[in-house]
Amino acid sequence: MGYDQIDWDQERPTAEAVQEAWKNLSITPMAPTKPLTDIEEALSQTRLNGWVICRQFELGESEVLHWFFTRNRLDEADFFSEFFNRNEVKAQVAKVGQVNDLLRAFEMRAPFTALGTLTDEISSGGAYEEYDGSVREVLALMSRFAGDALDEALSQTPAWTNWKAWAEGFCDVAWDASFLFFHKEAARVTLVLMTDTD
Repeated sequence: MGYDQIDWDQERPTAEAVQEAWKNLSITPMAPTKPLTDIEEALSQTRLNGWVICRQFELGESEVLHWFFTRNRLDEADFFSEFFNRNEVKAQVAKVGQVNDLLRAFEMRAPFTALGTLTDEISSGGAYEEYDGSVREVLALMSRFAGDALDEALSQTPAWTNWKAWAEGFCDVAWDASFLFFHKEAARVTLVLMTDTD
């Protein structure tokens, strides 16, 4: 089904319907692609006292959640709370730990802007270490990430970012960063989460 086509005749689902839809929605961890593991490795090289997590998940079909996902209104469907509290997700991002109220600080950003910011995160490095690759190498990493992990479908991949310590595993300093890319057509969520200490 995917979540790239809006049904303009569909009425907004009720809060009760949304809660029930989350109970029935399948969330399947995906095997990491090489471009994704390359990004994780590049970020990990400079987050010496923290951690980096890059994971992907495929979402099942949901007529109820379709209304919100196609309209880029994830926050109105309690997406972040429901998603990060699912056992399938928690098992893949265990270092994140228990979530807190700062989870609501995720904000939608233009995909090209988010990719540019992620590129800066690689290039600038962590608290004590800068990335030792060239600008060309960093751009090549991001190009492969956009082409493989996101299928170059940036118009159908809104990004959400959070710079707060929204879970106990973050170090609550300037190097906390969370990126969530939602490839609507493929119903695929890509996470890039990181932290470090000074």
